[in-house]
Amino acid sequence: MSTMTNGATITVIATGKSYHTLRDWGLAIGNNNCIGTPVQETFYYVTGSHPAIIEPDEWEQVQAEFARRKTLGKAYSGKSVFSAKLVCEDCGAFFGPKVWHSTDQYRRTIWQCNGKFANEERCHTPVVDTETIQRLFIKAYNLMMQDRVQIIKQCEVWRARLMDFGTLDADIERQLEETQVVAELVKAAVKENASTAQSQEAYLKKYAALTQRYETAATELERLQSLRTSRSQQDKKMALYIRTLKKQPEVMHDWNDTIWTVMIEKAIVHKDGQITFVFQNGTETKVGA
Repeated sequence: MSTMTNGATITVIATGKSYHTLRDWGLAIGNNNCIGTPVQETFYYVTGSHPAIIEPDEWEQVQAEFARRKTLGKAYSGKSVFSAKLVCEDCGAFFGPKVWHSTDQYRRTIWQCNGKFANEERCHTPVVDTETIQRLFIKAYNLMMQDRVQIIKQCEVWRARLMDFGTLDADIERQLEETQVVAELVKAAVKENASTAQSQEAYLKKYAALTQRYETAATELERLQSLRTSRSQQDKKMALYIRTLKKQPEVMHDWNDTIWTVMIEKAIVHKDGQITFVFQNGTETKVGA
């Protein structure tokens, strides 16, 4: 069974809820033998001791999808690989599953814009069934893979730009120094006020100015550090995408949950029934029946 079959499986693998011992969890995540002593909390890691139950790339794929769903918060709902991936061209809302003919032999699950009836003017995007999504994705995938070599080259260039931290690291260092300098100035001002008679109005004005300066510097530092983290995560995601591209067949004949989950950022459903598949590297492929 594919590890990308549903959200419940992803949650189990990502959180380790189905493993009862530390050793079981170590065995699950790949070529590591993790033996722990609960009292002393001493652990030993041995690599290459056995074949991995989960391939390293597959583990990374699970983590990336789990992180994506977590960032969506309430916007994500459901356990299907299509959840929070299908987007309405009209209103931008996600598509959600609906069951038709739930009590008879014609029962089937279709996907419909969650915001279709939210406004007075309804969205004009049609409902789509699972089979149609899968068929059109396979078609888009096969078209995209015709340019696989060029796409990989473009991704490598993008990675090089993402990981060029020279300017960003210099900015982070400057902001860090600024926060440290201002923090010392605040401490000095408080110490002086405690030991020297002075105008409290002037002191409070100076203290407020220093506090504002510190908060501004700290906010900017946090922004820059978050940007660096984000770029590192994007690079990791793109590296995984490249490895996936290299490993997959040029022509797909049958549906694969894992390939969909790793390669597709979103799929935009159009009013005419066509779907634009947006791959993780930004490549867009529009296909229809």
